[in-house]
Amino acid sequence: MSTSTHKTSIIIPAFNEESVIGSTIADVAEHFHPFEIIVISDGSTDRTDEIVRQSAARLIRLPQNSGKGAAVRRGVMEADGDIIAFIDADMPYRPENLDQAIEIVRSGAADIAVGARDLPQSETDRSYPIRRRLAGRTLSLLIRLFLIKDITDTQCGLKVFRRDAAKSLFAASRLNGFGFDFEVLYLATSWGLCIARIPVALSHRHASRVRLVRDSAIMLRDLVRVRWRGARRQG
Repeated sequence: MSTSTHKTSIIIPAFNEESVIGSTIADVAEHFHPFEIIVISDGSTDRTDEIVRQSAARLIRLPQNSGKGAAVRRGVMEADGDIIAFIDADMPYRPENLDQAIEIVRSGAADIAVGARDLPQSETDRSYPIRRRLAGRTLSLLIRLFLIKDITDTQCGLKVFRRDAAKSLFAASRLNGFGFDFEVLYLATSWGLCIARIPVALSHRHASRVRLVRDSAIMLRDLVRVRWRGARRQG
């Protein structure tokens, strides 16, 4: 359980997550006693909003589905905590992983702490389809080649930021889809922020929302956009 004296905001982006959002909010409230839990309902059409309203979390609703990046950005800009974290709506990683990331940022050891599924100590789900694993490895390779050479897993849905870093990074970010993760980390490395990577362990099988062909193509396009914008800033 986190014993940090810093106020922590935990952001949960959610799109039609009625089956899991209630239990995730309860788990977060039990394990972390955060200053605030913010659920960004990304145009949900099921009972997600109703469940959040009946919980300890604050609900922010986007009128239409705008993408995970847009949802997390809105949550970050609304957050009041000294430490700002975000997790996936089904909280696929163990609470102690998030606790470790919060402690690293709280202690000042890093500006940002991110989950890393590819560290030797990490436990991942090897039952994912081979096509999905290959697509993930290909994207990771391209990100290392063209954007961030020292971070081999940018897409893990567990990240913690110092407040000022989060506010500045997300204010500067532009991507609304799944590519927002590598955009924010690219900006962070460009600005010289310290990023710590921590091992993660799955608490259950995570049901990916990524549509393999369409979203992979969008992320490749977004990778080019981020690199082009970075080149313009350096030029």
